[in-house]
Amino acid sequence: MNWHKVAPERYEGEDGFFQIAAISAGSDIKEVCRNEAFHSLMPYGSRPQIIKTEIHSQEACFIFPSSDQPLELEEQTAFIVRYPSPVYIQDEQYNYFILWASKDEIHEFVSTLAFINT
Repeated sequence: MNWHKVAPERYEGEDGFFQIAAISAGSDIKEVCRNEAFHSLMPYGSRPQIIKTEIHSQEACFIFPSSDQPLELEEQTAFIVRYPSPVYIQDEQYNYFILWASKDEIHEFVSTLAFINT
């Protein structure tokens, strides 16, 4: 896939998109996932599905949209995982990583996700 940068954290291609960010939130990943899934703007529709998982021994979740997700969101799906240790970006601490991607691409991206120690 040939991706082109459309914003500092967003890339798009013929078959979809991906975007990354960091979240600063409490220690309960279930709450973090619920807050994202049921955001007041309803980016995943009115009945998103949250699937708890784990990657590299870190708690994580997928958020899949319901059938009434707004069309302009292009089947946006999310993956949230707790960082192995907090990350600092411009002097702010973040403890979760979030990936948004097209529903058909999310598993491929997640399968290649790895955190490196710096």
